[in-house]
Amino acid sequence: MKADLAEAYPEYTFRTNQEQFVEILQQQAVILAAGTSLVILGVVAGGVLALNLLLSLVYIQRAPFSMLRATGATQRGIATIAIVQTVSIALGGYLLGALLTPLLAAGIDQIAFSVTGFKGLVQVPRVAYLAGGGVAVGFALIGGLLGVWRVTRVTSARGLIE
Repeated sequence: MKADLAEAYPEYTFRTNQEQFVEILQQQAVILAAGTSLVILGVVAGGVLALNLLLSLVYIQRAPFSMLRATGATQRGIATIAIVQTVSIALGGYLLGALLTPLLAAGIDQIAFSVTGFKGLVQVPRVAYLAGGGVAVGFALIGGLLGVWRVTRVTSARGLIE
């Protein structure tokens, strides 16, 4: 069939789906690499900022934690409080992001439509929401655990304040 089409239309190049896919990938390799790099950079930078925020949150609560410790709270109880706080903040941020993403994507899609004339260029797959939730909870747990480790390795309530 390919030979028949090539014979009937010699001015055109005919490719299979696989050949066309490989050709497009070769032509767009730099764009795909740049997009992948930006996604990775965004996750790493966002994760570092989230960790910094969550570690700071636990660290600035040394005085309340020392009071809890002085009144008989266990290290496990303090750890539970800190982890619940960090996960709650992360889930709140995730929900805010998940609610704003469709609105922002629609706005960006409208801009892309006005520039290119093609509608539906900007789409957010469902897996992106799941990945965002995983990243938020993952970094919250890491931040909470590191903060708890810092706070609970101090043996006395007085050491928490200092």
